Amino acid sequence: MSTPKHDRQPAQGTARAGPTPEPWAASLDRHLVALLQQHQVSVETLDSGTARFRAVPLSEEFNKRRSNLLLRRTGLSCGTSVYVDSDLEYRGTDRTVVSALTGASRRNWRQLRLPPLPGTVNDALCSALRLLGSPLASAALQILRGQSGQIPAREAEEPLPGRVLAATAELITAERAAAAYQSSFRQALARQLAVLTTREAPPRAAVLSGPSGAGRDHLLLAAAHPLLEAGQVTQVYRVSGAMLAAGCVLVQEVDAALMALLGEVNALDGCLLLVQDLDLCLTGSVVGHALLGSALDRGLRLLGTARGEGLLERIRLDPALARRLVTVPVNAPKRAQTIEALEELARTSRIEVAPPALKTAVQIAEAYESPQPATAIGLLAAALAEAAFEGRPRIGPDDVVAVLSADWPEPPSAARKDTQDDSQ
Repeated sequence: MSTPKHDRQPAQGTARAGPTPEPWAASLDRHLVALLQQHQVSVETLDSGTARFRAVPLSEEFNKRRSNLLLRRTGLSCGTSVYVDSDLEYRGTDRTVVSALTGASRRNWRQLRLPPLPGTVNDALCSALRLLGSPLASAALQILRGQSGQIPAREAEEPLPGRVLAATAELITAERAAAAYQSSFRQALARQLAVLTTREAPPRAAVLSGPSGAGRDHLLLAAAHPLLEAGQVTQVYRVSGAMLAAGCVLVQEVDAALMALLGEVNALDGCLLLVQDLDLCLTGSVVGHALLGSALDRGLRLLGTARGEGLLERIRLDPALARRLVTVPVNAPKRAQTIEALEELARTSRIEVAPPALKTAVQIAEAYESPQPATAIGLLAAALAEAAFEGRPRIGPDDVVAVLSADWPEPPSAARKDTQDDSQ
């Protein structure tokens, strides 16, 4: 396996002991190094913040019995990123591992899709070994805990750092947040939400409510941009409430999943949490409300959306939570605002859009009594995709109408008109 150019340095049998500008990567516990070498794993310090481990044993659920492993410090306090061979495949059922191996691949290295692992290089190594099911994980943890006997079951089964985030969250890049902000016609509200999360006293979190398709989720992304641009946050994760609650039967199981998520996010420095459909993981349980309130008191920065009025009513009836959470209504936009959003989509497209095509998309959405701007944007985006696929440089109103297939139901307004005509 080749390595990035900046990683190609003379190999060493053990971590270098010489002075370095930042001693993180050279601070591997000597007992851990000895354990690795005993199992034919060579250890190299590539630079002050990077350590490489060659031929690390893995569980039988992977396509290879050994993989190279790279641990790289992402900042003074931001944690450690983990890299493995880019051709490593997982054949098991642990969705955390499945999700982790979808990370970006570059120069034969694949970065695991995990939040940066907290703690020292020794902590990060043990977490990585456990995630990969390495047969060395138990012995490494034993060394780290300084124990000579068996590891207590509760520690051996302790959730890995970032396990819930890896399975349910999506890392939002600064570029994606900036694009959402630029295309938003609610930039003033997005900035207000961003400022809200920086308050030193409650409330510093918000829940957005409104009809589906009104742009709540888009507004969440737009609000992240001012925070990232100003350096107020360094990482943004968007979590699906449905994914967090999936598989939970009892309310207590939902509370446990919520507790694990909030614990992981609070352990990260400079993190903003965006939660879609917060009401699916905040079911009205007294414990769930207390967990969220406690996390907010410990500095959690949160923006979420609610599917209906149920969550908003529960917040109003809980004075402790109502003091910590602001409820923000997001009304369906006016026609002019929807056209503004369509104009932004057309401006950023490589395909020319005739102005009448924008009004056609809005009219079709109105005929179907669909929430805007989601439906209108979807129609225009579909027409643009069709044109790009067919190599056409321009679209007009007919191209938007052509998006409607024969499978679409008749617009409600037309159906009512036919009913009125039949009754006359």
